[in-house]
Amino acid sequence: MLASDSPHSAPDFVVFSNARPELLAALPAFRGVHLVRDPRDVLVSSYFAHRFSHPTTDWPELAAHRRELEAAGEEEGLLLELDCRQDQFSAMAAWPYGDERICEWRFEEVVARPVEHVERLLRQWGLAVEPRAVALSQAIRVWNKLAARLEAEFGAPGVPRWRSTRVDPRTLEGSIRRHDFTAKSGGRRPGETDPMHHYRSGLPGSWRQHFTPELRRRFRERYGELLVQLGYERTEDW
Repeated sequence: MLASDSPHSAPDFVVFSNARPELLAALPAFRGVHLVRDPRDVLVSSYFAHRFSHPTTDWPELAAHRRELEAAGEEEGLLLELDCRQDQFSAMAAWPYGDERICEWRFEEVVARPVEHVERLLRQWGLAVEPRAVALSQAIRVWNKLAARLEAEFGAPGVPRWRSTRVDPRTLEGSIRRHDFTAKSGGRRPGETDPMHHYRSGLPGSWRQHFTPELRRRFRERYGELLVQLGYERTEDW
C-alpha cells in the first residue's frame, strides 16, 4: 500500500514524498530508508518543475506561483523558489539522523549505483536477492496475474496473492531499468537536459549551471549550515 500522508491503517508500504520528523511518531514498527539530496539541486529541480512541468490538478495553489515564476527571469525565479523551500529545508535539518530503523542514503549515490542500493533495501526488509529465485518468481507472476483475472472477470474479490521472500537478480535489474531516467524521460540519457520535461536532467550537481553569485550568496546566508550538516560542503564558504 502506498500512502502520502500519515497512515490510518496498517499499510505494507508507506512513502512520504516530503519526509518530516513528526511523521515518524505516527508509524508502527518499521524499517525504512531516508533519501537525502543536495539542497541546491532540490532548489533547481523544484524551480523547473514548478515553472514548467508539475501538474496543478491536485495542487491548485501552484498555479499562482507558476505565474510568478513565468514573469521572472531565472535568477529571480530561483530566489522566489528559495523562499518556498523553507519548510522542506527546515525538515531536512531537523531530521533524526542516526535512527537505527532507517537507512540514510544520498540521492547521488543511488543514481550512481541503483542496483546495489535496492538490494540493500530488500535485505533491510528481510528479502533475499539470489539466482535460484528465478523459477519461483516466474511462478509467482503467473499466479498473481491469474488471481487478478479471476477478480476482474468473475467478481471473485480477495483472491490471495503469492508473496515470496526471494527476488531473482534479473527481475530486479529489469524493474530498475523500466523506471530509470532514460525510460522516464522518453529515451534521453542522464545529462541530456530538457527543462520542460518533469524528468529534466538525471544527473546530480546541475545546480552549478544555474547558481549566480547573488543566488550563491543568498543560499549561503540561509542554508550554508545545512550543507555542512548534510556533508555536501566542509565549510559554509563554498
